Amino acid sequence: MTATFRCRVDKKLLDQVHQISKELGTSTSEIVRIFMQQTVKRRGLPFPMKLEDNSDLLPDRERQAETLSQFYQ
Repeated sequence: MTATFRCRVDKKLLDQVHQISKELGTSTSEIVRIFMQQTVKRRGLPFPMKLEDNSDLLPDRERQAETLSQFYQ
């Protein structure tokens, strides 16, 4: 038994995926099916998910906090 899955995506993104799937000799639907199968198989996303490292912003924020602290003393 199959089910229909609908999802709204940016047209530019969809066009890019269509082009890549065409180059791979498959369809966008097949790419989505592969993604879903791998998600179930791995019990998680088939690629690492992480937040950007913002540690480079920390020194600026520390300086700002120090400046504010000195100002309000």
